[in-house]
Amino acid sequence: MKRLAILGLGTMGAGVANRLVAAGNDVSVWNRTSSVAKAFASSSGARAADDIASEVDGAEMVFSFLTDDVASDLVWAQALPVCPAGAILVECSTISPDRAAEFVNQATGLGFA
Repeated sequence: MKRLAILGLGTMGAGVANRLVAAGNDVSVWNRTSSVAKAFASSSGARAADDIASEVDGAEMVFSFLTDDVASDLVWAQALPVCPAGAILVECSTISPDRAAEFVNQATGLGFA
């Protein structure tokens, strides 16, 4: 069983989280609207995190499913500094090529490969 973190529970994030829970993984979910994460967790078997730091704590993989460049930048600015060393970071948000390159530079600068 893998410890996985999902940042963002829109259509894509919720769908992926459901599949990962169904596959037997330990899935923690976070959403900018906390009531969405809590409702999702209560119906899916995932765990809802109150904040990003507790969301990514101990995660082997961290996925983000966010709406745009601004959301990606804001959420990863909080998540990257507290992601566990060696975690695999997966950016699945709807972002521009420039934001994707910026994310790679930020993650690499913090020691993620």
